[in-house]
Amino acid sequence: MLYSCLNPVIVSVYFLEVSILIDDNCIMRKYFPFLIEETWYALPLELVETVVRSVALMPLPEAAGGLLGLIDYKGTAYPVLDVRLRLHKPPQPVGVDQRIVLARRGERIVAFLADDVESVIEVADAQLKQAAEIFPNMDTYVAGILWQDDKKLQLCAAESFLYFDHELIDGLADNVASLDRITDK
Repeated sequence: MLYSCLNPVIVSVYFLEVSILIDDNCIMRKYFPFLIEETWYALPLELVETVVRSVALMPLPEAAGGLLGLIDYKGTAYPVLDVRLRLHKPPQPVGVDQRIVLARRGERIVAFLADDVESVIEVADAQLKQAAEIFPNMDTYVAGILWQDDKKLQLCAAESFLYFDHELIDGLADNVASLDRITDK
């Protein structure tokens, strides 16, 4: 971990420490790493609600594309997204060694399957390479690349990774329609 800066000030969100402001040039943020098909990804810690052992999913016969089914967690049903599909990974049945990650998506909580998870990591902003710095419009679901120890992690874009593709398309269409109404005036 990079702690070359001094004078720490704790910044809390929902009583959960997710970033530390060391000084104006050095911010440490917490990320939750998870593995899908030999590739490591990470979500900002403030989005992750909990992680549970894999269980059988409740299938939905006419589910929207990208929806694997539902998980019952503490008496509440949550949709389980098929992130493997959006990451161009081959389909895989739910396995006993997988983990189910429940993550916040705006006001809702959704779930997805991960092959493995690791402990929360702290990363200095200087260790994060934004996707736009690498190549403009590089990827819809990847916001940046993190280097942590011997791993390269793809930081998932919160505004698209936890959404169904049809929601993103509908949202884009709504934004275009709003823009059209504004320019017509």
